[in-house]
Amino acid sequence: MQTLEIKMSPSRVLLLFLGGILMILICLWAGISATGVIKLVGWFGVIFFGLATIAWPVAYFKNKNVLVLTNDGFYNTSTALFSSQMVPWEHVANIEVAERPREIHVTRNNGARQIAIVTTAMQLEGN
Repeated sequence: MQTLEIKMSPSRVLLLFLGGILMILICLWAGISATGVIKLVGWFGVIFFGLATIAWPVAYFKNKNVLVLTNDGFYNTSTALFSSQMVPWEHVANIEVAERPREIHVTRNNGARQIAIVTTAMQLEGN
């Protein structure tokens, strides 16, 4: 059985990490200096962006695949929503590749749509 595994892009992980640090700093400033609801939103943002900023590099260093294509179907692991579900090719009605942002759009026979985010610096590994 032949598989194609598409890995996370190191440049995308770095940009997400740096963006997360920036958002943490902005939310920290709001949490410290603001009052009322904005203060609460700021502290919530520190927790949310803090966890996300940790999650991206951890997933990258675990050598996580973003998309796995097999003869039977594919696994979209770019989000937590679809990671354990294999989509058989019989359920796929259409596949499109968007150039900006670099994404693969898959339309199922029932009209549902899935998106796998793939960057230009993607790494391919065929087995």
